[in-house]
Amino acid sequence: MALKTLLLREGGRPVEARGAASYSIRVPALAACLPMLRTAVWSFLANHLDDRHTIDSIGLAVSEAVNNAIMHAYPDGPAGQVDISLMYTDTEVEAVIRDYGLGFQRSMAPKHRLGIPLMARLASTLEIADAEPGTVVRQRFRLDDTPA
Repeated sequence: MALKTLLLREGGRPVEARGAASYSIRVPALAACLPMLRTAVWSFLANHLDDRHTIDSIGLAVSEAVNNAIMHAYPDGPAGQVDISLMYTDTEVEAVIRDYGLGFQRSMAPKHRLGIPLMARLASTLEIADAEPGTVVRQRFRLDDTPA
């Protein structure tokens, strides 16, 4: 019960069904929101997964995608919004992170940065797409093959 109270108090919307659960939240694209968001993501994952390594791997990949949105989506103006959705089933966790900023151009991504390679290593699949406006990052984590 404490988990649902935390999620609802922070503005998230947990939805649970037999063998599946989801969580979504919209936050301002501000660095100050990251600690609360990380707590909510890790809490949701811990409510459904037992393996701490898997929880940490998924949480790190989601956190990296949100951090990228905060750092890059709104460079010329006030911070916009970032949407985070997590969907859990017995076989997979899917995370979708969406901003409404400039959009993603792979050619503009610095080659020496580690965020995208890190997310690709941690996720079973990683998709990054221009959303017009903004960017959508879709990460899927098959629960039988989370990287070690």
